[in-house]
This record gives sequence, C-alpha cells and structure tokens, in this order.
Amino acid sequence: MEIGIQINSYCNRACGHCAINCKPTDGTMAFEDLEKILDDANVYLNDQYELPWFKGDQPHIIDITGGEILLYQDGERNLGDVADAIINRGMDISFVTRGWTNAEQNGNKLAYQNFQRIKDKALSVKISYDAQTFNGNRNLSREMLRNSLEGFNYVKHLDIQCAVTPYTFEANFNDVIDCVTELGYNVRKI
Repeated sequence: MEIGIQINSYCNRACGHCAINCKPTDGTMAFEDLEKILDDANVYLNDQYELPWFKGDQPHIIDITGGEILLYQDGERNLGDVADAIINRGMDISFVTRGWTNAEQNGNKLAYQNFQRIKDKALSVKISYDAQTFNGNRNLSREMLRNSLEGFNYVKHLDIQCAVTPYTFEANFNDVIDCVTELGYNVRKI
C-alpha cells in the first residue's frame, strides 16, 4: 500500500496549470508535523491488515512529493531526516523530483546534497517532466527534457527503480515524442 505526502509546495517553477499551486516561495511542511502524519500513516497502514482484500505482506510505501522535494529544508532538518523518519517507522520511501538528481551539474547545492542523503534509502524515483509549461518554446522544452533524461541516466546506475513521467497534453504530445527521439531515446507508448 502506498500513501503520498506532499512535504513542500516550494518549487523553482511556477507552472500556471499546477494543481497544487507550487512556486518559488516558501511552503515547507514543518518536520514535526511530518512526523505526526507519518505516525498516523503507520497506524493506518498497519490497520489495513484486518481488511480481507489487503494482503499483509505488501510493503508500506510513503511517496514523497511536493513542489521540488530536493529543495526541502526545515531549519536544520533536511530530506535525509525525512527519509530516516519514514524508514525508522518500517516503511519504504519513493519520491518525485523534477530531475534535479544531477543538481550538482546545474548548480543547486541543496538539491544535490538532499539527493545524496536519500539516494541509498529510496525504493524508487519518479522524474517529472512538465511539457505543458513550455508550450510554444521548443528550445526551453527540449532543455528541460534533456535535464530530466540526464537525471534518469544518473539514477538508473544507482540500482533504484526510476521512471520519467512526462506530463503533457495532446497539443504538444508529438513535440515531446520528437524531442525524446532527437535526444537518442526510444519511446514506448502505453
């Protein structure tokens, strides 16, 4: 069973269509509040064993999402503390990022440090590529896609399950496919 927790709404982008209104302003969950939520999630997940349709041998996964979770910091607490809090409660961790797994290369020290703190603890990583944000600007769209794919290449060598999840719309879907193909990747349509 998997539960998603949004630990921040801080993001280096301000996408107009963002369902949770993430932007480059402060919006970080206090670490103490997160611990309370994790305690509640742990109780909920353990209670699920009593349900006839739930198999007790399934892993308990907390999917950390946000804004950009690699930018999480609450005072002295960082993403490594978040991962430890999840693992110490007997749950696995998965997370969603915009592809800043290779943040050292693009100059974001906090994102790089946070990824280093969590990379050996995560069960899976989902790298989000948001094509709609750059609709009409093929060069910027390609650059952001390139960053997401570079992040994917970095993560796949760490023995972590990884996927790039493009958020796109019919209007620019073919452009995304063209970009991926031009960058030398194969596309698998589902």
